[in-house]
Amino acid sequence: VLADRFDLSTEIYQVVGRGLDRDMVLAANRAATGGLRPDMILITDVPPGVGLARQQQSRQALDRLDLENQAFHQRVIEAYLAAEGPGVRHLDGTLPPEQLFAAARDALVADRPDLFSGRNVGTEKQRT
Repeated sequence: VLADRFDLSTEIYQVVGRGLDRDMVLAANRAATGGLRPDMILITDVPPGVGLARQQQSRQALDRLDLENQAFHQRVIEAYLAAEGPGVRHLDGTLPPEQLFAAARDALVADRPDLFSGRNVGTEKQRT
């Protein structure tokens, strides 16, 4: 299963960003997920200015997190940059999309070779 958000996002945004009680947030996460934990977390590190420019270029409506103040966003960024542990991998979000995809694929293959046993693990363009 691939997901673009999971419990680490909730913990960072709610505990670090908003200052909610960590034990309460972790308990809510456990209840919501049944204790399920990801095998791997890929964090795409992007400088704040790059992220803001991308958000503006996307022309998507701002959500309540986008509307938070600069101090909130700085706390969130610092927490993501500091995130570490089993399965946590940081990727350079300034890479062109093809290179970022390759870095994510390589991290997944390195951590979970069992998923790719006997399979050609090429680029997206090679598979289509």
